[in-house]
Amino acid sequence: MHCNATVCFYLQDDAIVNSVITPDFDLSKGYLSRRLLSQAGSELQTACKKHGAIGVGEVVETDSYQLPCKKILHCHLTPYDKSADNAKVKLILSYTSRPLFEISVIALQRMSTTLN
Repeated sequence: MHCNATVCFYLQDDAIVNSVITPDFDLSKGYLSRRLLSQAGSELQTACKKHGAIGVGEVVETDSYQLPCKKILHCHLTPYDKSADNAKVKLILSYTSRPLFEISVIALQRMSTTLN
């Protein structure tokens, strides 16, 4: 387990899902994005900026850098509503069901709460 005072990442997680709050892919915005950035290192933000804007409903896969998992799946969802968690799960499941996707354990958090 890899922990700091507020976030723990378990070594058995192949991927962590991060809900990106703004389309500009700025990981300094949003609670989990900030924590991922602080633990993964600045290379993570560089990779996200190279991708460019992230659209609503899009999933972008990056390396995990200094985090103890294989990948980070970033998704941009609309602000929270009652069906947001279901939409998140459907989006991630459709993304991870692609052929050759080699991730079996995914860490999900409550998405689209728009908390900063």
